Amino acid sequence: MKMDLYLFLATSMLPALLLSCDNTIDVGCEPDCSGIECGADPVCGQSCGTCGDNAVCETGQCQCEFESCNDQCCAEGEFCRNERCLSPSDPCFDDTSCATQHRKCISSGEEAICGDCLEGYYDNQGQCDEDCTGRECGTNPNGQMNCGTCSGTTEFCSEEGQCQDDCEGRNCGTSPNEGFDCGACTGETEFCTEEGVCEDDCAGRVCGASPNEAFDCGVCSGVPVYCTNEGLCEDDCAGRVCGPSPHEGFDCGTCSVSGEICMVGQCAVPEWQDPPPLSEGYWQPAVDYCDSLTFDGHNDWRLPTVSELRTLIRGCPNTEPGGSCNIADDCLSYAYCNNDACSGCAWEQGPTNGCYWPAGLEGHCAHYWSSSTNADDNGWAWGIGFPNGQIGNYGKDGHRLYMRCVRPASP
Repeated sequence: MKMDLYLFLATSMLPALLLSCDNTIDVGCEPDCSGIECGADPVCGQSCGTCGDNAVCETGQCQCEFESCNDQCCAEGEFCRNERCLSPSDPCFDDTSCATQHRKCISSGEEAICGDCLEGYYDNQGQCDEDCTGRECGTNPNGQMNCGTCSGTTEFCSEEGQCQDDCEGRNCGTSPNEGFDCGACTGETEFCTEEGVCEDDCAGRVCGASPNEAFDCGVCSGVPVYCTNEGLCEDDCAGRVCGPSPHEGFDCGTCSVSGEICMVGQCAVPEWQDPPPLSEGYWQPAVDYCDSLTFDGHNDWRLPTVSELRTLIRGCPNTEPGGSCNIADDCLSYAYCNNDACSGCAWEQGPTNGCYWPAGLEGHCAHYWSSSTNADDNGWAWGIGFPNGQIGNYGKDGHRLYMRCVRPASP
């Protein structure tokens, strides 16, 4: 009977214990002040804190009524000066001397006294120098304080005192600041760029050597295919029907029609300047003369190649086209192509008044320039001496020879 009475009293009084006198606050409620520093919590209505002097609570946050200064709120009529709230009457209010020295200004009566160093500075024998604030490595700006060291394998300390990865963005080569090993390229034709990135050195190439590391990018197959400077296989006789190809000296064919010769890869009957100028000159002026010549109604004249000039030789088998002398458009080396046969024949014993050229050809029987340069020395070029049919090597700026221009005859 007593147990039933106790149970009845406990259950009938429980609502009164859980409610406050105004029936609004639950004494069993858990307040939630997350992100709130003042005022009532939105769940239970209990206080989350109060604000300090000269601050008011707005939407759960303390806000300065007037001016804020270094995590404090200034009173009405005060302003932030040298990291403190000061009134205009304070001797430190307009002080600039202490601020220049990076020191706190202390009011002493009507005087301003410079005190300790400001935050971020330290006293270095009476002078306030920057400390390690904001730095994690190296030394402070004046080099008097060790701010720490970097621990990463490829980290370095920047000028701003921050540890940075010196290999960031790189996967090969050495790092730019400390020369750390950032890795190596593994591809067979890969190379490491200046930016520390692995790239295929043969990219876009099918032949020849790669441009950076001279890897073998492949070979061209077939004749007359050659490898260009860009690493592409191309026909070296493209657009040509005769003579040697320009890059590898492949045989592009021969001319079969009587009177035709091979002129820059095309079979044509040559038209020779006749008569030629009766003056001698160095090689480059001779080239320029023919390039700018307008003669017989045409302006496409040029200085002949040595093979073209050889077609004018008559009566000297050694140096006529197909003779034992090896000097030709496809063999211009003095060391490898010149031989005794190139010396020609007896002096002034040619079939045309002693000259070794065709009958009826006008001009002075002398030595004439070709446009062909000595493959061993760019300062020398080949020429032909028609008094003896000789094919010789002459200094471009040291010898003065005659010139006779040529062009392909019009159809």
